[in-house]
Amino acid sequence: TKEAVDLWHNPRARLLAVVPFLLGILLKLLSGRDLFVFFLGNGADAWVMGGLAMYAAIVMASTFSQNAFGYDGHGLAAFLSAPVSLHAVLRAKNTVHGLAAVGLALLSMIFYRVYFGTGTVWDMVCTLLGVALLVPALLVVGNGLSLFFPVKFHADLKRRDRLPLLASMLGVVGVSLASAPWALVLRAAEKTGVGLTSALWLAVVALSTWGVFFAAWPVTRGLLEARREAVLKAVTRD
Repeated sequence: TKEAVDLWHNPRARLLAVVPFLLGILLKLLSGRDLFVFFLGNGADAWVMGGLAMYAAIVMASTFSQNAFGYDGHGLAAFLSAPVSLHAVLRAKNTVHGLAAVGLALLSMIFYRVYFGTGTVWDMVCTLLGVALLVPALLVVGNGLSLFFPVKFHADLKRRDRLPLLASMLGVVGVSLASAPWALVLRAAEKTGVGLTSALWLAVVALSTWGVFFAAWPVTRGLLEARREAVLKAVTRD
């Protein structure tokens, strides 16, 4: 509950939540969808709808999961002294960030379907499956970056907090790899449009990605216990 409330009151989260809808409106005003139809034909809606939803999930999940303890600051010391394990705190952060990413992606997909009035059921199914395989991959990458590249962040818009360059590059690589299966499936279905076969492939990859997430959790938990002091020092630095 605390993590959800903190995310809700974070001005950066509210700002990021608006971006996918502004992009959709801009795309409509500039007739961007017609350009995608010209180049992609039957697969245009799957690409545009899925692209907006995937982007929504990326900006929400990666922004906060890649520096999960960054906004806690000196509050992290309270977590360390509280009768609760730190990995339970990280699990709560993963849950909130993941649900926020999925929720924003779902709203973006619905917005596209209503605002543009196009897109089939299979387009929507493949979009949801793309988000389902993207989110756990972002959380795995985010947990690693949170432990090895922790940085103190400020919950306002007056300061431009940034991750180190190496951490940012690793985050970009992680996003690219996580998005690649969805893009490859849609590329294979460009001529005929997405359907049952595309959905099945994405479902298999999504299940595999969630398997990787749960398999990596014991490693993440061990690293968190080993690096708890280093993370505390980094996020409480003035």
